[in-house]
Amino acid sequence: MQAFSYDGAGLKPNGAAVSTMTSPVDNTGAEIQVHPNGRFVFASNRGDDTIAIFSISSTGTVSLENTVKTGGKVARHFAVDSSGLWMTIANEIGGVTIFSVNPSTGDLTAKGGSLTYNAAQYARIFDFAD
Repeated sequence: MQAFSYDGAGLKPNGAAVSTMTSPVDNTGAEIQVHPNGRFVFASNRGDDTIAIFSISSTGTVSLENTVKTGGKVARHFAVDSSGLWMTIANEIGGVTIFSVNPSTGDLTAKGGSLTYNAAQYARIFDFAD
């Protein structure tokens, strides 16, 4: 994960790049998303089937805080809803999983089992009342 800022002429790195993994393993990523409050950024890891949770400092640098298992294998897509309280994860193997998001810490907590779909590709929460 590498944060950048734009200075009007181009991109400048904000701090050093930070690994999305807590231990070495073959890995590919699929999705990156910033929490609606702007304090956290999440990234999927297909190597160890986790979501990496990064904090974003006031200067725009990122720090790895934690990784959480996705509840399936080979995460294709994940999304944080507009309230910032829920995340859905589409796993190629294991279906769709739902997590609550702590907006103060960025921590994820699994909520129940998975919704079984064969080779899920996309999962998002829509509030049709808006």
